[in-house]
Amino acid sequence: MEDRKLLALITINWKRYDLTKNLLVSIQKSTVRPDVYLVDNEFDEQKSIELGPFCKEIYKFKENTGYSFANNYAAKKTDLTYEYLLFTNNDIIVDSGAVETLLKYAKKLPPHSVLHPISLKYNNPAEISSAGSLNILGPGVGYRYENKKLAKVKGALKPVMDQNYLYGSCFLIKSDDFLDVGGFDERFYIYHEDNDLSRRLRRKFNSKFFCITEAVVYHVQHGSEPFHQKRHLYYTYRNIALYLTDNRKIKEAFIKFGCKLVNICLYLFRKNENVEAVYTGFNDYIRGIFGRSKIYK
Repeated sequence: MEDRKLLALITINWKRYDLTKNLLVSIQKSTVRPDVYLVDNEFDEQKSIELGPFCKEIYKFKENTGYSFANNYAAKKTDLTYEYLLFTNNDIIVDSGAVETLLKYAKKLPPHSVLHPISLKYNNPAEISSAGSLNILGPGVGYRYENKKLAKVKGALKPVMDQNYLYGSCFLIKSDDFLDVGGFDERFYIYHEDNDLSRRLRRKFNSKFFCITEAVVYHVQHGSEPFHQKRHLYYTYRNIALYLTDNRKIKEAFIKFGCKLVNICLYLFRKNENVEAVYTGFNDYIRGIFGRSKIYK
């Protein structure tokens, strides 16, 4: 496509206009300023209007459409107008040179690569939040150098570091690749849709995932969604089971059997709301209920 623009940034607000504004202000200071597409879930009209000057488009929804649908919606609205898409959580501040650095490395790295910045803690930038995603399950689970002091590991940081899968908080991807692979699987709604996207990109394009440590962002983590509370637990456990199924019938049968065994054990403890959330998550997985929950909205 001729005369494509370089970059669009896509982000989602859900009741945290303070964090979203901080992100958008930081983008205004960027050495490369992308067009900003904001999805405003459960929008407040007046507060949404106040963000208007920072955005090319704001898509407003009365309900919380989640992460997968909202990002897909905005990406499709760009209609391949842009060469690259930068997806970022609203609880992030972008360093002024980060976008330019990501784009510079995108031109050098193999085709179909997905790039992430190094993520430092929003309120304590001396500590690392993530220097690359490692494994979703098993040995080495989590994020490289998570909670480590930046000064102590700085010597081990290379400009480009391999990582095992895509981390959805902030990543740069070719718009063709994202849309060709179908974007995020909307069955996930929120959580682990980024892991699923990683797998599909790797299978279709042999995509590689990199952390670019010269590009820096500052991340609150769970700024809009409290960690390890019932809503978070419901989607996490339901979606891990969905991710592990991998659209394979035999695996699905084994995982459903395992979920049923776990729920037998959890049944007597369901008065605890967190246990109830996990139980419901596994039960909905077994029943094939995905997307936005009617209970945990």
